[in-house]
Amino acid sequence: DETFPVSGHYEMTDISEVGELWQYLHEAVMESLIPDIGQTAEPNVRRVFRYNQLIGGIQLQQIRRPVKLCEEVYPDLGPKSERTGRNPLIKNVLCYPPTEYSKSCFGPGKNASAPEAKAGFCSDA
Repeated sequence: DETFPVSGHYEMTDISEVGELWQYLHEAVMESLIPDIGQTAEPNVRRVFRYNQLIGGIQLQQIRRPVKLCEEVYPDLGPKSERTGRNPLIKNVLCYPPTEYSKSCFGPGKNASAPEAKAGFCSDA
């Protein structure tokens, strides 16, 4: 199909433009979720991954979390060093607090002031 040329091996981390996102969804996601109707026996036509049944449509949603140092998110988490009073196991480890959400832009355009920057992905809200 000319609308969606074959991309080969494609992963989410390879996506940097809106067109690439649609290409990935068409080739990787839809191909694995929705069976080829011409090659699938009637009882399995409405099945997803052979076992689940798709009722209605598919909705894509992304929840982004802010990145913080685990020492800040979990200040009371042990074991703590007697010398520093801090947990050495989580020093310089990044956490994504489960109760917080991020609306900051991400992707290749997050530094929009750079001359080579492409448009990034930003929250609609």
